[in-house]
Amino acid sequence: MIALIYIEHDIIGKIDLQLINKSDRVVGGKMIPTPGYEKYKIKIQEISSDKIVADDDDFPFRIMLEDSTLVDPERGINLTDMIDSPNDIYIEAYGVSKEIVRRIRS
Repeated sequence: MIALIYIEHDIIGKIDLQLINKSDRVVGGKMIPTPGYEKYKIKIQEISSDKIVADDDDFPFRIMLEDSTLVDPERGINLTDMIDSPNDIYIEAYGVSKEIVRRIRS
């Protein structure tokens, strides 16, 4: 299921969401950055180097499905972009709704 990743009103990437863990309702995958990501890239890489992930405490991440459904995870969103692996930007959302899990599985 294709989704867009936002920080505030900036689209920073696109992702094909995959179900990572059904019981914990975790979805995620590899993010393809958009030009809007450049504005945040250095700071996200610094945070990733320091604590492995940038999370909701660092940036107001949002995930929006193609049909404009907001993925609103109960336990937050993490983004990892390590300086030494620039082509592996990974995002996970923890505690998404059962409806989102169902839609991704179908």
